[in-house]
Amino acid sequence: WETIFYITDSNGKTEVYSAEKDLSPLKEGIRAKILDPIADEKLESYKELMKCSFFTNSLSFNYVTLASILVSKQEHILIKALKVIEPKIKNITLIGDRVMVDLGDSKLVPINLLGDGVRKVFSIMLALYQSENGILLIDEIDNGMHYRSMEILWEVVLTMAREHNVQVFTTTHNVDSLKGLQKKLSETDFEDYRKEISVYTLRRLPENKMKVYQYLYESFDYA
Repeated sequence: WETIFYITDSNGKTEVYSAEKDLSPLKEGIRAKILDPIADEKLESYKELMKCSFFTNSLSFNYVTLASILVSKQEHILIKALKVIEPKIKNITLIGDRVMVDLGDSKLVPINLLGDGVRKVFSIMLALYQSENGILLIDEIDNGMHYRSMEILWEVVLTMAREHNVQVFTTTHNVDSLKGLQKKLSETDFEDYRKEISVYTLRRLPENKMKVYQYLYESFDYA
């Protein structure tokens, strides 16, 4: 078989080129369609099997995901996780572009007033919900978090990852984050995770090469 280019110019004139011809002289604006019978067949049969999302360190919320949760009356999922951080939270709602929480007072309170840590965890919660039955990549998961909040962070991540069947890959340069994960895994409620979680460390060798070291739960102290 041979790859054939059908080139149509702005006047509607079509010419046929083989893959061996030099196409560089063609003027800008010409539309090219590559007709590759094998490639076309592969594209038609291709199906994405892996659902994967990437979470950045932005403190902004995915309002579309939040609205979907509220419309389907699934806010109890978020409230349950948020109570780990702030036990007073009774409800959560979306008013315009503001996320409001009910702390049991006379008025609703913007979630932003609860601090950057809460906002960060809440954003991760929405990402986990959106990544159901898929994979979530989180860069610097603990960035901006107080070291005392690490256990809470990991409790939320582990709980929601389990409930929504999400495989999480995350990076960190924070040893307190690793300690928080280790301590959370030491609890009975999360002992089933011990064989499923690994830590990988990249180290530069003297000959300017990188080597990857894997640490299982039992060897987290050496990571």
